[in-house]
Amino acid sequence: MSRESAKEMLVHYLCMVWDQAGLKWNGDNASEVESIVDNIVEAAAIEARPSPHLLRSLIDEAVEKHTRDDRRFKAARSAMQGLLAQHDRSATTRMAEDAVRAADLLLAELAKPRKAKEEETR
Repeated sequence: MSRESAKEMLVHYLCMVWDQAGLKWNGDNASEVESIVDNIVEAAAIEARPSPHLLRSLIDEAVEKHTRDDRRFKAARSAMQGLLAQHDRSATTRMAEDAVRAADLLLAELAKPRKAKEEETR
């Protein structure tokens, strides 16, 4: 429902109530009701906006999660490289090499947003 529809509907029903109560409805009443609707909608919009502190908290949480994931990928990559150093060129070794390459690609993808952000701040 649009704001204008809400104003029209509320004015209509309040006008009916006024008539039933034997009161006289005039243009000032309609203007006041429209103003009340505007104030309610604006107050609701303000309440719906997240505070800067909440946004900062959400951003910090996302960055921390990304950093933890980045550390896990690096640790897994390091472990796979250790396996490669210990084994010969068996099928398992080739799979581990493929996994290291995949981890390298993933780390490169994860670093792209960070690099772009660093370039923006320069």
